[in-house]
Amino acid sequence: MSVPIFVFFVAVVLPIAIVGIIAVLIMRILIQRRDSQALSSEERAQLQRLSDSLQRMEDRIGNLETILMDKNRPADPEARR
Repeated sequence: MSVPIFVFFVAVVLPIAIVGIIAVLIMRILIQRRDSQALSSEERAQLQRLSDSLQRMEDRIGNLETILMDKNRPADPEARR
């Protein structure tokens, strides 16, 4: 009983929490920088790369969640025929 809960936590809750924390940190940095001064082109490019990497990580997490959920799904006897 505890293994499916652990798999759910690792496959869904933990990645969402990590992505959420990273997004909050990025927003916090952007707000602080906007208040203090304008971003340089290098900083803007670095934030764009970070945002792109975050998007790719979200896509990978989604793919991994699908794989884990498919592995835990019982096999359909109709599909084997």
